[in-house]
Amino acid sequence: MSDLPSPLSPHQERFWFLQRLDPADASYNIYWVHRLHGPLDPDALGRALDALVARHEVLRTRYPERDGVPAAETAPPAPVPVERLDVTAGGIEAAHALVRARVATPFDLAAGAPLRISLLRLGEREHVLCLVLHHIAGDGWSMRVLGGELSALYQAFADDKPSPLPPLALTHGQYAAELAAAADDGRALAYWTGHLAGVPDLELPTDLPRAAVRATTGGIHRAAVPAELMAAADRLAREHRSTAFMVLLAAYQVLLARHSGQRDFCVGTPVAGRTRLEHEGLVGCLAGTVALRADLSGEPTFHQLVDRVRAASLGAFGHQQVPFAELMRALDVARDRSRTPLFQTMFALQHAEPGGLALGGATGAFLDLDHGQAKCDLALEIWRSATGTECHLTYSDGLFTAATAERLTARYLTLLRSLLDAPDRPVHTAELLPEAERAELVARTAGGPLPAAELPTAPARFLDRARRTPDATALHGPAGDLSYAELAAQSARVADRLRAHGVGPGSVVGVFVERSEALPAALLGVWRTGAAYLPLDPQHAAARGSLALADAGAACVLVTGRTADRLPADTPVPVVHLPEPGESVPDPGRPDHLPGPEDPAYVIYTSGSTGRPKGVAVGHGALAAFLDATAARVGGAGPDACWLQLTSISFDISGLEIHLPLTTGGRLVVPTEEDVTGDGRAVVRLAADRRVTHLQATPSGWQLLLAAGFTGPQVTALAGGEALPLPLAAELRRRSGRLFNMYGPTETTIWSACWEVPEEPAAVSLGAPIPGTDLRVLDADGGLCPVGVPGELHIGGAGLALGYLGRPDLTAERFTTGADGVRRYRTGDLVRHREDGGLEFLGRLDHQVKVRGHRVELGELEALLLAAPGVRQSAAALHGDTLVGYVTGTADPADLRARLAAALPGYAVPAAVLVLDALPTTPNGKLDRKALPAPPRRDAPAAEGHAYTGRSAELHRIWCEVLGVDAVGPDEDLFDLGGHSLVIARIAARVRDRLGTDLPLDAFFDTPTIRSLGALLEVAP
Repeated sequence: MSDLPSPLSPHQERFWFLQRLDPADASYNIYWVHRLHGPLDPDALGRALDALVARHEVLRTRYPERDGVPAAETAPPAPVPVERLDVTAGGIEAAHALVRARVATPFDLAAGAPLRISLLRLGEREHVLCLVLHHIAGDGWSMRVLGGELSALYQAFADDKPSPLPPLALTHGQYAAELAAAADDGRALAYWTGHLAGVPDLELPTDLPRAAVRATTGGIHRAAVPAELMAAADRLAREHRSTAFMVLLAAYQVLLARHSGQRDFCVGTPVAGRTRLEHEGLVGCLAGTVALRADLSGEPTFHQLVDRVRAASLGAFGHQQVPFAELMRALDVARDRSRTPLFQTMFALQHAEPGGLALGGATGAFLDLDHGQAKCDLALEIWRSATGTECHLTYSDGLFTAATAERLTARYLTLLRSLLDAPDRPVHTAELLPEAERAELVARTAGGPLPAAELPTAPARFLDRARRTPDATALHGPAGDLSYAELAAQSARVADRLRAHGVGPGSVVGVFVERSEALPAALLGVWRTGAAYLPLDPQHAAARGSLALADAGAACVLVTGRTADRLPADTPVPVVHLPEPGESVPDPGRPDHLPGPEDPAYVIYTSGSTGRPKGVAVGHGALAAFLDATAARVGGAGPDACWLQLTSISFDISGLEIHLPLTTGGRLVVPTEEDVTGDGRAVVRLAADRRVTHLQATPSGWQLLLAAGFTGPQVTALAGGEALPLPLAAELRRRSGRLFNMYGPTETTIWSACWEVPEEPAAVSLGAPIPGTDLRVLDADGGLCPVGVPGELHIGGAGLALGYLGRPDLTAERFTTGADGVRRYRTGDLVRHREDGGLEFLGRLDHQVKVRGHRVELGELEALLLAAPGVRQSAAALHGDTLVGYVTGTADPADLRARLAAALPGYAVPAAVLVLDALPTTPNGKLDRKALPAPPRRDAPAAEGHAYTGRSAELHRIWCEVLGVDAVGPDEDLFDLGGHSLVIARIAARVRDRLGTDLPLDAFFDTPTIRSLGALLEVAP
């Protein structure tokens, strides 16, 4: 070894730290592989390789650690080890497998040179030569230099001549020393810190959840770029005095913006870093990466965007001398190990040089193999050559599938063509979807035609059933059974009494009736006057009911003797008592004022974001269409069907339980309020005793019924109103005959989509639209979201509500007409198309939260909590800037946090997990997220005056030495104190020397405090 170690360049320091952080990472291995045809002189090749390594000392340099600081130690020239293997038996397939293995094998930079050479013999005149180099010792330019010099040296030695290469003007050690001695006036760093301040991470939609540590393995998809596209890109570049790189990058930024929904993010691009003539023949790590900030704010045209990219590129290239590691330290962005800092995607335009390696008579072409590595989430390279242009999309297989990479490539080429064809149009209007994918998406959105219906409304269908089967049992109630004729008679009494109070077509009638036989009669009686009913649950707050009655302009409110006293004294409308069952039947010849399909059937009040509830008016045509669609998709219609009226009347899904059986000749089972509000055992008994065939509940309600012992092999179970967790879906499917996951907002009439859960579900889906329904996943600009890309769900079709009662402004805001002329409802739900054709629910748009600048989906966190042993229910919420998890069950909070830390990026791990007796719910049985308690306050101890003991005391001394401070509090964050990669390495080195424990560097990212690291040290051997 040389006596004095050479300094490392800043680029080398970064690669050294990354290798120490993850010794198994091979993503920074670079290589070339040539298949050689013709006679090969092994002695000449060996001498040429020896001369090559002797010429470039960086190829024989190792990088040990000294007190946490890397050193470069260069060995004297010596024969180069070459792995020689005979693969004639396995052929080229065996050679490919061996080469991929060599490329994917990580280097130990401290133990030996960062160079690996293999010569594989395929036959007498067939060989494969593979050279693998770690990025710390070379870059793409270096690989071209090595290929050219190897060819020249081989030819000279084969001819028994001396080396034809002139002495190097500069060695890599001298280059690194010059960088170390160079003074920086700070202007370049100031440019970058100002230019990149506040830039958010690029949140691309992924196929797999982002893990706590970035995956470094990956794949590559290749596709040809049509020559006419490149010609058009060149023309537009000349028009803007820019380059094809800038035009192609601008198109890539549009692709990323359309997939992420962001207008501000960074894309990395490599720069050669060879600014002087003597750099051209130098082998070493000179190349760097610059972060180009995208700006798609406003509605730029492609012309305008190209100009923005040109300006950003020129500014970045003009300040490229700032080392990336130094920039990361200045911006404090190096602490998230789940992604590359500053940018998560890269773009490059490469020019492939003609020809290949020539070793005398043995010549051959470069073999471009998929080496299975990924430096970032996604990277697009455009390769131009004399024979054509290809795009190579490299992807992390910890985030994306091969199918997604193929679709992304096709979308890029489609988008590029659209942007180049019309560069004067706003970029968000450019066509993103290839024709085949667009056609597939449109086909997915339609639920098919509705079955033909004889009668247009639910009340007409009920009365028809009462005439045709008057003696059939209509319902089983707490006080006994009612036939269809008896129920029709009771509803006629209600209608007669309401007419006496002036109720008629166009009226709204409040129904404040307990769960009993009287409730269906009241609803049907309101309809027989031509009015719409406003359901009010007597178990809910009466003040809210009064607000709804006043807002709806109700003509009156129906009550019974049991509910009249629950109304507040200042009820704003007349109170009408339901007639008693024994009262005389009104004139059977009295005509009903049956409503038409366009008349409102009911008004349901839902919570408003401003605190003011809003009344959703649903038409009779929409309700009838929904009942027909549900019967066709789920069943539950006809004399053999029996439904349990389990849901609160103020929750719109109760309309399915009541109206589908009563309009098709089935039976309705009405429990008592005491049955429903108990622990679930009474409901389970009632369902079994009455031979219920269809039972509907929210996931929270199903949790209660399962805990009460529900088992119903004859029951078709419906779950809806909340996201259905996978563990619950699997358990409920095992205990029921059939299970449907139902989805739909009140504004589109109860349910709009459904998915029949298979016996062994692997993931939960919303399924497909029911007949007569149209589902579209749209981006912020109203464009179709591709497969895998989240967007807001818009629903159209026969189930669309009339709107919000008395709120034309809100109706116009939420019920919109798209470019295709179809009226749809904006749900506010975030979903995406899955590859299998279903829809995946991702959460509410208003449930996305930001934690330290990162976007976190509460639904993803809740799903991981629910999957942990001992957890029955889960929830998550953000209190201020603190992310909190909530569970019920027997799980230990510390174990849960550790489990989450192993699966999620650090920012997505909740600061606390609270175990509750039960999750708070709304009166309709849904999770009441606003009622989740705040975490208990914990004040961090001050830095001074804390008494450390055991190994933590020595750890504290080491921190103070390295950070240059007098004291550090036990819960102070290392990164907040100025920690960075080299600080971490120095602390780890001193811990190893003084305490005999080799702390992995990733521990500092996961547990960056003295308290947490001290706990690791106490249990370490």
